[in-house]
Amino acid sequence: MGVIRKTMSVATLGLVNWRTKEELLEREREARENVEEALAAAEESLESSRRRRRKTAKRAKKAEREQLKLVKKLKRRQRRSEAKGAANTPGFLGRRRAVRAAKKAKKKVDSAVDTATDAVT
Repeated sequence: MGVIRKTMSVATLGLVNWRTKEELLEREREARENVEEALAAAEESLESSRRRRRKTAKRAKKAEREQLKLVKKLKRRQRRSEAKGAANTPGFLGRRRAVRAAKKAKKKVDSAVDTATDAVT
């Protein structure tokens, strides 16, 4: 900015602009570049948030599928345990314990029957 131009601007009470056309163009160019940088940053931020949202949606769908899978598995186990008559025993190990207890009881009954038949004969 020139001293002569600034002096004319002050003397004419602002009728003559104290910035030259080149200075005005330079200021507008800088302002445009700043706006373009801000726009690029905003677009990057928007894309980043969209990526995060897509990933979150995928995780939510995966968790929902896993939940449905576990519910299905639980229902299957409940049906199987009810079918085997071991509704009060939880899961595979409970059924195993029930089977072992039944075998043990059968052996005791068989041995008692054997001793009773030996005593009778």
